[in-house]
Amino acid sequence: MSGEGRLTREKTLAEHLHDQLAVARLSPTQNAIAAILIDGVDEGGYLRIDLLETAERLGCELAAVEDVLTTLQGFEPTGVFARDVRECLMLQLKERDRCDPAMVALLDNLELLARRDMNALRRVCGVDDEDLRDMVAELRGLTPRPGAAFGGE
Repeated sequence: MSGEGRLTREKTLAEHLHDQLAVARLSPTQNAIAAILIDGVDEGGYLRIDLLETAERLGCELAAVEDVLTTLQGFEPTGVFARDVRECLMLQLKERDRCDPAMVALLDNLELLARRDMNALRRVCGVDDEDLRDMVAELRGLTPRPGAAFGGE
């Protein structure tokens, strides 16, 4: 009787990201940068390392690190490699082609949403009550911690 099935474990977020990196067709230099960035992602899927420090440590241009980050932000789950909640939600909205100026204004004013200041949000977003309700509902349907679905180390 084989015990293999019982010994399987959930893949970690880092393993999932490295699997995608293996088929991403990056140059050796970009792969090295990507590996460092993957190591800088926390369990929630957020990038927790400074890009400028990473570039200096690797002896490369900041633009090279930023280019690799842009590629990695296209990995699954959508929203991974974001540096804050706003960027995480923005990546998910862009994938859904729902990143219009009103939605960007809402993301730029998440503190108003947290305070439930709907009057101010309607003003800054330039929308009516119904549109704002729809936008807030759409935000609530997004995943603020894209890495949470994966097993821990």
